[in-house]
Amino acid sequence: PIRKLHIETRLEVLDDALLVRATQLRADWKPLGKIRAQLEGEARSSANWTMRLRHLTTTAGSLRAEASQRDALLRLSGASAGLDLGALMPALLALHAPPMNLSGKLSGQFSAQRRAQAWSLDTALQLRSLSASEDSGRYASEKLDADVAVQAQSTPRHWQGKVSLQLPQGQAYVEPVFVDFGLAPATASARFEFGKLDSTLHLHAFELQQNGIGNISGLASVRPDQGRASLQAQVQWQALELAPVFATYAQPFLAGKSMEKLAPSGRASGRLQLINGAPVALQLQLEKANVEMADAGLSGIDAALHWATQAPVAVSTLRWRGGHIADLALGGGDTSFRAQASDFELTRNLRLPLAGGALRVDKLALRNIGSANLAAGFQAEIEPIDLAALCRAFGWPEFSGQLGGQLPGLRLHDNLLELDGALSARVFDGDVSVEKLRVLDPLGRVPRVSADIRMRRLDLTALTGAFSFGRIDGRLDADVDGLRLLDWQPVAFKARLATTPGDASRQR
Repeated sequence: PIRKLHIETRLEVLDDALLVRATQLRADWKPLGKIRAQLEGEARSSANWTMRLRHLTTTAGSLRAEASQRDALLRLSGASAGLDLGALMPALLALHAPPMNLSGKLSGQFSAQRRAQAWSLDTALQLRSLSASEDSGRYASEKLDADVAVQAQSTPRHWQGKVSLQLPQGQAYVEPVFVDFGLAPATASARFEFGKLDSTLHLHAFELQQNGIGNISGLASVRPDQGRASLQAQVQWQALELAPVFATYAQPFLAGKSMEKLAPSGRASGRLQLINGAPVALQLQLEKANVEMADAGLSGIDAALHWATQAPVAVSTLRWRGGHIADLALGGGDTSFRAQASDFELTRNLRLPLAGGALRVDKLALRNIGSANLAAGFQAEIEPIDLAALCRAFGWPEFSGQLGGQLPGLRLHDNLLELDGALSARVFDGDVSVEKLRVLDPLGRVPRVSADIRMRRLDLTALTGAFSFGRIDGRLDADVDGLRLLDWQPVAFKARLATTPGDASRQR
């Protein structure tokens, strides 16, 4: 409540005008302390008058305003220099605003006019050293500067105009994203239209630019839909710097997840379309990009990637110059594929050079990615690779020789992984094949595996040379039938090991 109120007015009647020579107002209101105001004006009729607020002074600062009407034209204007937001907070709390810690200065000016039922507005606000936080800690700012400008006009059916925002310095946190605008100043602008009848907001030609990151532009509309906001948008970006945009705007959402250590770099351009808030089409071009994740990475990536929920979808192309898995260097290569909705399929084989050989993937098809009904088809070949180099890269006991073989058709359906044929490999100068391989619930918490294994003519000298317990010479055949693994640990098998028939080598 206002504890004290004093109003003193001097009026004059001159010809057909009522003149307010001076009105002094003094009041005490606990949230703002002492309030002082001075008004003056004149009125010749209800349609022809002027009123000026020379100043309104509180502990938070002061402002001035003017209102006038000439026939059908109503004009309003006002300005304030340096309102103290911290001193203003008690008044906001008294008006039931959410509690928060607040400091900083607010300056601005506005003008408005109305003719008939049409309004036009022009407003500019300047925030300086805004520091704000609320109890939950989800939102905060520190010494943030912001300049906001709005120009708008109304018609009987809608509001339309343009808005601009400049963030030259200070810091802001909106859980979980933290941005330091002193290091990367940002600007944003848009033309807008707001429907009075359907409450739909349209943003035309919006643009967001941030130093050191890039430029994003497009158009969007938001409309209420059964109590929720429905978003439609088309967004495009040019030469976006992947490293800072990922570190600032994506990585915070990946904390504690497998993708947290993903580290992309390079530049990206592209376009994204959203309908009802969900992506329906994406085009992405990568230029000399690099991707690092945990112990793997690719470098020198050039790509034209296309995805959409509905056909037709253009074929995507991918090229890279090198990479690594742990300490194992990968050579360059290229491939192409088609991605639609939750499906993916190679349209040209993929060859990944490594350790003097290569992994060649002839077939890779995935269906229902991201769902419990994931299905996959896979077929590949290992062109002989240096087994010693492979072991060194992964820190394994070092075996000599080469590793090569066929990876036949692999199918994933109904949560069951099966081989079409036998998995064969050439290792230790012998042959190994895995038959009847089945993996139940391969992506679950307790995978169950069954298989039969055949090993022929393994060179025991090469095999045991990697261990320190001694050396075994000769050739070995082995059959492992009914192998059963539970959570990748053996629970049953029947094995037979014997010297290879006809082996004429030294056996010791």
